[in-house]
Amino acid sequence: GVHVDLDQAYIADREKRTSGELEALQVALGQATNSLEKPRIRKALFELGEFYATMGNLQNSMKCVTRARESCTEDLHTAQMCNLAVKVNVFRGNYAVFSPYVSRAEQLGDRLNDEHYTYFKISAALLQLDKRNFKATATTLTKLRRRRETPVDMSVANHFFNPSDLLMVTSLCALAT
Repeated sequence: GVHVDLDQAYIADREKRTSGELEALQVALGQATNSLEKPRIRKALFELGEFYATMGNLQNSMKCVTRARESCTEDLHTAQMCNLAVKVNVFRGNYAVFSPYVSRAEQLGDRLNDEHYTYFKISAALLQLDKRNFKATATTLTKLRRRRETPVDMSVANHFFNPSDLLMVTSLCALAT
C-alpha cells in the first residue's frame, strides 16, 4: 500500500488554533450568559454551533442549536437556527430529525430571505428524496425560482450538491416520474 507521512507539526498547530478558538467561543458564551442578553447568547450559541459543526462535533453542535432555540425572537433567528439544525443533521445523515426544522422554516414563507428560501427548498427536496418520492423531489428542485428581483443564489445548494450533481439529481428524479 501507499505510505503517507503525517505532518505532525501541522496537526499540532491546527489543534492549538482550534483549542484557542474553542476557548474564545466558550468564554464569549459564558459572558453572554452572565449578561442575560438574549441576542448575545443566541449569537454566541450560533457561532459555537457552527464551530462544532465545522470540526465534526455534530452532537455538541446540535446541543447549541437546541439551546439557541429559546433565544430566537425574530424570523431571521428562527431561519438561522433551522439552517444550522438542517446542516448538522445532513452531515449526520439523520433526515428524520431535520424534517421539523424544514417545516418550521417553510412556515415563515415570504418572510424568509432568498438564501434561506433556496436552502430550505433544497432541504425539503432532500427529505423527499430520502423517502424515495422522486416526483416530489423533481418538482421541488425544478421550481426553485427567483422570489424577488435578485437571481437565485445556487451557491446555497453547495451545502448539499455541487451544481452539476444538482442538475443530475433533478434530471434523474424527473425521469423516474
